[in-house]
Amino acid sequence: MDRNESFAKIELEQAFADIRSHYTILIQITTALIIANITIISYSLSLKNAGLILICSFFPAFIFFLCYYIGKMITPLIYTAISIERHFNLPKVDWVVTTYNINFNSLKKIEKLQTLAEVTSYNDRMKALSKIKIPILGKATKLLYVICAIVISIHLILPFFLVRNYDWNFF
Repeated sequence: MDRNESFAKIELEQAFADIRSHYTILIQITTALIIANITIISYSLSLKNAGLILICSFFPAFIFFLCYYIGKMITPLIYTAISIERHFNLPKVDWVVTTYNINFNSLKKIEKLQTLAEVTSYNDRMKALSKIKIPILGKATKLLYVICAIVISIHLILPFFLVRNYDWNFF
């Protein structure tokens, strides 16, 4: 194995590890936010304090932002892995990152990343890469965004309903 191949192997392994780390961080932070949200809502129910429910609208909003931001962060990692896989271009080999992302995201986004590797100018390639975002949860990302929007709406509307109709304290 020559020096370039061993470097590419290390880069590919590092891209896998970094992608996995980003998913792990997303899951851990999302879990903590959901637990905090449920705990504060339970506490507000026991106190009959509607204002705490209003404050809880920040938790799903932060999950929404976190998914967007981590999706933006993993796009260069996925691009690196796909471009290394493309560099070796072995016939009849289904590469892990390419195959996973085609099935999890969309063929169109992966083709954009694959053709981006052919751009010769580094600056042009990086500008184009910054405009591409691979959704962190693939095709289910839009569903997550809709769920977050619904939960945020409930968190914003419910306190006013409870104060008006059930004589809860606002704070």
